[in-house]
Amino acid sequence: MSLSIDKPRLDNLANEIWKSAERLRGESLIHKSVTGKRRITEADLTRVQGARAELEETS
Repeated sequence: MSLSIDKPRLDNLANEIWKSAERLRGESLIHKSVTGKRRITEADLTRVQGARAELEETS
């Protein structure tokens, strides 16, 4: 079985991943303000941003 994803679908997936990362960042900041602990790190967000930039370059 071959997996293939066309460009519009790939763009949609990249956007959904980006929205999820932004949502998680917001939830993390709320969690941190309540508990004083972080769920995700800035390094995690940087990796997501880098992955998104790579996807955009290849499209």
